[in-house]
Amino acid sequence: MRGKLSVQLGALILATNLLFLSLCFFFQYVVIGNVLRENYEEACIERFEQAEYNINNFCEQMELVSRRLSADMGLTILADFDNLSFGDQMTKIVEVSNSFRKERNNYSYLEAIAFYGNQGLILKNSSLGNGNIYYENSPEDWFYSSDIHSEMSDKSLKLKWFGGYTDGDFGLQGEGEAAKYYITAVRNIMSKKGQLVFTVEMDYFSDIFYANSEETVASIYIVDSSGVIVAAKDPGIIGTKRNFSEGETVQEGVLRFEEDSEDGKMQVLVYYLSTLGWSLVNEIPIVEVTRESIYLRNILLITCFLSVVASVLFSMRWIRSLLNPLNRLMGVIQKVGEGELGVTLEDAPRNEIGVVTREFNRMSTELEDMFARNRQIEEEKRNLEIQTLRSQINPHLIYNTLNTIKWMALIEGERNIAESISLLSDFLEPVFKNKSLLCTVGEELDYVKKYIAIMNLRNAGGYVLEVEVSEEYLKYQIPRFLLQPIVENSILHGLEDRCSGKIKISMAVEGDDGFLLVEDDGSGMDESQLQELQAKLDWAEENRHTGIGIGNVHSRLKLQYGADYGVKVYNRVPKGMAVRLNIRLEISK
Repeated sequence: MRGKLSVQLGALILATNLLFLSLCFFFQYVVIGNVLRENYEEACIERFEQAEYNINNFCEQMELVSRRLSADMGLTILADFDNLSFGDQMTKIVEVSNSFRKERNNYSYLEAIAFYGNQGLILKNSSLGNGNIYYENSPEDWFYSSDIHSEMSDKSLKLKWFGGYTDGDFGLQGEGEAAKYYITAVRNIMSKKGQLVFTVEMDYFSDIFYANSEETVASIYIVDSSGVIVAAKDPGIIGTKRNFSEGETVQEGVLRFEEDSEDGKMQVLVYYLSTLGWSLVNEIPIVEVTRESIYLRNILLITCFLSVVASVLFSMRWIRSLLNPLNRLMGVIQKVGEGELGVTLEDAPRNEIGVVTREFNRMSTELEDMFARNRQIEEEKRNLEIQTLRSQINPHLIYNTLNTIKWMALIEGERNIAESISLLSDFLEPVFKNKSLLCTVGEELDYVKKYIAIMNLRNAGGYVLEVEVSEEYLKYQIPRFLLQPIVENSILHGLEDRCSGKIKISMAVEGDDGFLLVEDDGSGMDESQLQELQAKLDWAEENRHTGIGIGNVHSRLKLQYGADYGVKVYNRVPKGMAVRLNIRLEISK
């Protein structure tokens, strides 16, 4: 039993710890994973914001370059190329070419600056050859049929950005060289008779938004408004279409979502670049984002394992210390069960087990006392039975003797003596013959009437008994010999100086309770005597006083019906005493 309890407690604590630690581990793992993702997103957004700042500075630089060149009067005049003389044409070409070369020297990331006139004039300055290529009247060039030209024809003088074009498109590709992607900026000149075209090296531009990216596993690129990749470190993905799972494009703010790919689940963040109208995209496998959580998971698992082991060891030690006083208590209980009464357990702990131990000690000692009292009661009961058997001879002897005296009185003609003895015999008959503890209210009243008749023979009819009890109340059963001691007390004490007087008995019923009231018109008591009498009644009940009289009646009522029942005494107005008996009524069967 003891072993089972300790095993059950240990198993319960182990299961509880495992459940609690598992829930904590799962919660912490999920929270840490979410925190790592959120931290990565925050760091990525910060890099996006820095990249946007760098791109905006770059765009402002290009805006200044384009403004200076578009405001060049030589370029404005050259736009009307067909209306110039050959000398003016050459002069303006040289002048504009020098301006292009100067700007390219100031900004090394400019691969080429070109002017495409509406009359077919093409003027370029690039890093290839001598840097100048001049075509006269070449309206068939690809530029005039490109999307760039069609989009810029109706545009204002604001600089506009394009991506996805190579050096081959602009005629800048050297022989045998692989195609190079550019970022292209285009601006109409003031007369709107041509466009200035700036081609920027892709490596330089990608370094602008890639400079703060520390992850080598992340893929970072820029898409235009249609979702086409226009800038990236990997030239192999430039020009491809990127369809986002959460929508085609982002118009403002940051778009966050996760999607499945060939490389597993990816975390995608899209950041809108308002200056270019493009979006900066960062893709990274989620496993890379949460890589640290795996390390933390292993630490948590080890911590949980060590916590469980430590918890089990501590719990078993704690259970043993907890069950030790309980085991000792069980041993003492077994001794009591085997008959060793009065055995107690010392050094009770200060907890619930200690409370149980102290209660057991009290119960054990009280049990020993109770058995001792029972033995004493049984001994007293045996002695009382012997005395009762002896005393049974006396009532029969008295009853027979009274009958003999009555007949002798009749023979001698003493009818008063015979009547007195006859009344006394009738009065004592219930005592001698009726062994029942209960009688009806009517029987008790008849018994009192006989007692008054005897007392009137002695006092020449001086006592008057008045009974006001409803006929329906006479059938109720009450303890025998309740009223006679009260009436006797009234005659002996209240009316002792007068040898006459009036005694009244009345009855009231409330529910299951009955109230018998015995009143006399005697001398009564003062208040101190009244209180002293009531105190004697209470003392008689508390000490189980078995004397004869009003105290006996009070004790019997409380013993039979409980603490709410008994006798109350008080003075009548204007004189006399009243005694009220509170009893619980029973219907006579």
